[in-house]
Amino acid sequence: MGLESQEKILFEKYLDRTNKFLYVTGMQLKEDIGCNKSLLQLLRHRWFYYFNFFYLTTSIMGQFAWWVEAIITDRSITEITYFMPCVTFCCLGNMKAFYFIKYVHFVNDTVNSLRKVQSLTSEMRKYRNEVEHEMLNNRLWIYNMFTYLTSITTGGALLSFMMGPFLILGVYYYSTGEMLITLPFFLWYPVDQTKLTNWPFLYIHQVWSATITVFKVFGPDNFFATCSTFINIQFHCLRYDIEKIDVGTKNRNKCLIDGGFRLQFEQIIQRHKILIRCVNLLESIFAKSTLFNVATSSLIICVTGFNVTTIENKILMMPFVSFFLMSMLQVVVLCYYGDKIMQYSMEISDAVYNSQWYLADAKVMRDLLFLSIRSRRACKLTAYRFTDLNLNTFGRIMGRSWSYFALLQTVYGGKGFTSMTKKIERTIENTTLEVVDEYVYLGQVIQMAVIAVFTVLGSDNFFATCSTFVNIQFYCLHYDIEKIDTGTRNKKGRYVNYVFRGQFKQIIKRHKILIDCVNFMETIYTKSTLFNVATSSVIICVTGFNIMVTYHITMMIPFIFFLVAATLQIVVLCYYGDKIMQYSMEISDAVYNSKWYLADAKIMKDLLFLSIRSRRACKITAYQFTDLNLNTFGKIMGRSWSYFALLQTIYGRKN
Repeated sequence: MGLESQEKILFEKYLDRTNKFLYVTGMQLKEDIGCNKSLLQLLRHRWFYYFNFFYLTTSIMGQFAWWVEAIITDRSITEITYFMPCVTFCCLGNMKAFYFIKYVHFVNDTVNSLRKVQSLTSEMRKYRNEVEHEMLNNRLWIYNMFTYLTSITTGGALLSFMMGPFLILGVYYYSTGEMLITLPFFLWYPVDQTKLTNWPFLYIHQVWSATITVFKVFGPDNFFATCSTFINIQFHCLRYDIEKIDVGTKNRNKCLIDGGFRLQFEQIIQRHKILIRCVNLLESIFAKSTLFNVATSSLIICVTGFNVTTIENKILMMPFVSFFLMSMLQVVVLCYYGDKIMQYSMEISDAVYNSQWYLADAKVMRDLLFLSIRSRRACKLTAYRFTDLNLNTFGRIMGRSWSYFALLQTVYGGKGFTSMTKKIERTIENTTLEVVDEYVYLGQVIQMAVIAVFTVLGSDNFFATCSTFVNIQFYCLHYDIEKIDTGTRNKKGRYVNYVFRGQFKQIIKRHKILIDCVNFMETIYTKSTLFNVATSSVIICVTGFNIMVTYHITMMIPFIFFLVAATLQIVVLCYYGDKIMQYSMEISDAVYNSKWYLADAKIMKDLLFLSIRSRRACKITAYQFTDLNLNTFGKIMGRSWSYFALLQTIYGRKN
């Protein structure tokens, strides 16, 4: 089976799976809805969707009615927070389904455009069978993992909510011998909810409402993930084709060169335009619902986490564990694919630079330069232009969730979370004694675990060594570019071109090698650095807290040294990451500082090409979540102080 047919078959297979998810709620792909359809025809065609839409709307209205009643009757904060994630998720489901149906013509256009871009000529495919096969396996493995995890967490949340009333009934009947009739969710009904004759109908109403909510969110999100996956695959294939494009050399027949290049280049541009259009179509379909999704994600995650830590009844608490994982995973999928689309679309510019453009004539270079300039502007998916969908946005969502969670815990925590964790005091012979020994011991255990993971001196030393010499080479390259012989108008053109061309080819090769070195370091360290950056704030915060609550100076000194070591370790990573970004971008300044204004038009084009590529910094990242630079170090220290202040407020010893 050819790779072309393999990719198409897989694409159709995943679309068919997505269509099954959508069909549960009355939506489907490949809708044949023309502009001349009457309202009656639309209602007849989409009757199941409209039925589910109004069915779910009644549940949303019932939840808001219950909320008004809860405010009037002064219900507890735990009951109100129990209600909030559910009603927010219901609103999200209705909104996603509404815009998916509204822009169904864009949905079909996206699918058809992806099918078109997958129809490649055999001449373009035969050079990249191996790399495309690897890309298919890597991207589809991640896609399938997200799909299965989402299915498991979604099914777990739905099942746990559905089984809750039966478990409560069984436990209560076993304990008291009486029946306690409850429902999965808090809704207001105009009938008695505890009456046995009413309960089955109300239960079915809530269960079906929850089911269609889940599929209204999961169906469009699965379509989003499917299209994003195959867009990224096509961007990767496009990058490979650009790197291998035949720009020709001077010892070939010029007509043959132009013909071969022109045929490949026109097809590349056509594919690039289709991919840009696919991203724009996804933006049109999902931008508005994504805005609501991003705006409410922090609230959902925060309140769900609060429910997990404060609800003492384990039967009522367990559904929120699955709900918490489901909500977080849903945001991860959106931000991950948005980030990858930005990354792969901008790498087209790198592909142009990695081609043999410096061997091409002026006309070919002009075409490649045009493609490179356009590719520097990332294709992106946004929350209705308020924020881009990327891993940085996910980090901000989680940061806000933690802030809201800490505020809720401080104000409304009550016995739930605090009683489980704040066991600072014990009463012995009517005397209150602060039990800090437990925390000192816990701190020692944490420090030993951290030492085993993070103080791998050899790995960090290799990072620092390579970064140092990469920066030295960038600096040398900076100097050589400034001093390159661009020629003057009184020299012979042949001599000038020969001297410049020899120097320039050497500079480009060195620049490419340095870029590859940074990319190799990114591949080696990116995942471990993510864990490092994510836990650094906790390490610094907890170590500082141990210093503050430890009475004995002999116990305090090791924590002081550990705090310095942990801070210094993250300083080293961020410092060298910052310097790599700085020195790599200064290559563009070096081009400007050279005597480019004395050069002829062809030499100026070569220098302009180098300058444009150098404006995009080489960088080391924490798995694309954040760049390693001094700004990131400032954020880590800021978060550390916030967590430290929270710990001091709740658990700190009294002066």
